[in-house]
Amino acid sequence: MSKKKELNLTGRQTPSEHLAQRVNVVLARRLAAQQKESVWSGLGFMGMIGWTLSLPVLLGVLLGRWLDSHSPGSYLWTLSLLLLGLVIGVANAWHWVVKTGWIDDKGSGKS
Repeated sequence: MSKKKELNLTGRQTPSEHLAQRVNVVLARRLAAQQKESVWSGLGFMGMIGWTLSLPVLLGVLLGRWLDSHSPGSYLWTLSLLLLGLVIGVANAWHWVVKTGWIDDKGSGKS
């Protein structure tokens, strides 16, 4: 008999069996948490997406206003950096939505 079978006959778990059992416990907990998502978790997620979108836009506007006041010329930095902030904010929000699993890379939503 091999050592692994001898250990199983004595009632002790091998390290790989212990690891598999722990992984199953963690996956079961994660699945249970996903199934009982509340309204508050959805609102928190929407708030996080809102900040992810609005912060780069706000920073772009502030930097654009500062550049407009300190640089001579007819170029509108505020509008340009507002649009750049919007693009960055949408990219960040999409990254968070995909990362948290609310939507996958192909665009299909949570089931």
